[in-house]
Amino acid sequence: MKFKTLLFSVATAGVLASCGVEYQAINFDKKRTPLNPIAHKGVINYNTKVVLTYAEEARAAQTEYETTVARNKQQYQEALQKYNNATPAERILQGLTKPELILPPQPDLPYLHDENQLAQQLKIEGMNRGTENALQVVAFYEGFNVSNQKVEKTTKKRKKDGVEIVDTVFVGQASVKNPVRLHVEAAGSQEYNQNVAQTTGYTTVKTAKYPDSTKARLELITKIDAAEKQLPKNHIPHINRLLDSQFGTKDVRYSVKLFKYKSNKNHDYSDLNDAVIQAQMGFKLLNSEPNKAYEKLANAFTTWNQALKEHSDYKKARINDKVKQGILVNLFAVSIFTDNWDGALKYMTELDNMKLKSAYAAEFNRLRGVYNDLKKRYDALSE
Repeated sequence: MKFKTLLFSVATAGVLASCGVEYQAINFDKKRTPLNPIAHKGVINYNTKVVLTYAEEARAAQTEYETTVARNKQQYQEALQKYNNATPAERILQGLTKPELILPPQPDLPYLHDENQLAQQLKIEGMNRGTENALQVVAFYEGFNVSNQKVEKTTKKRKKDGVEIVDTVFVGQASVKNPVRLHVEAAGSQEYNQNVAQTTGYTTVKTAKYPDSTKARLELITKIDAAEKQLPKNHIPHINRLLDSQFGTKDVRYSVKLFKYKSNKNHDYSDLNDAVIQAQMGFKLLNSEPNKAYEKLANAFTTWNQALKEHSDYKKARINDKVKQGILVNLFAVSIFTDNWDGALKYMTELDNMKLKSAYAAEFNRLRGVYNDLKKRYDALSE
């Protein structure tokens, strides 16, 4: 069995029961390594940049508007001066009329966020912000989009003093989004391009109920404007979680349920329950006394494996099908968090081929997700 240095901090532990199955619940922290191989190429620094993909076009439109306004004002002033300086006779002879200032309509421009301010909020746990041999992180904001904008009318009947009254209310709603795409690269490494999933779907903005449609429509416009300003800030935590998962090293809170059994007049389960205690103590000691931790986890692992040799299909056997399932889930859990991937695969295969009791199935399926994630991270270390 392989044991590697793990960082755990046990927060809580308790004995609980579910569907007649008893277990010890343990929460702990484990140092999680990056999922992307780029982060294992000796890169310890990163710098961030935010690009509003629509900003260049918007600024160009604003510049064109301001240029046109300035030119029209200048032409107006020149024409006005010429008109004012001419005598009535000259105005008639030259066909001069008093000029009017004509300005172009102001363009409907998107709200332009401070790209530098947004970029400073992007962070990667376990890395330093810097420029030397750094990951180049660029978050592209693709633009604010509004869909299904409408004001709906709803009627509801009620009676007051025996008289039927129809209440009519109007509610405005719209769907909004501002998708974000991440581009990350380091010198000599592969590039990473990924949409931030939580930003690609629409969010619904909705108004209060109003007795007339005009108020609902006005509030909807206000709500949409507010969403346009707020969405990019709301996306920061989603971007950072993706960056941390792909490139960061951080402590992540995990949990396991170690299944245990009550001894009775027919069977003594003290060995299995002692193994639970050994494993629990092992998790507690992994930070402070790793050698003792490995010893205790190995003791628990050995005890559970020895017990499996007693397994019998006979319902009243000490290690019957129900007990075997709990032992296998325990072994699967310990294998995952000690990088024993061969063992984890073996126990996962066995559990997959069993009709599990609900409590075991729930924990096994939860742990399978942890296995898939940590195994990918482990494999990334050697890419």
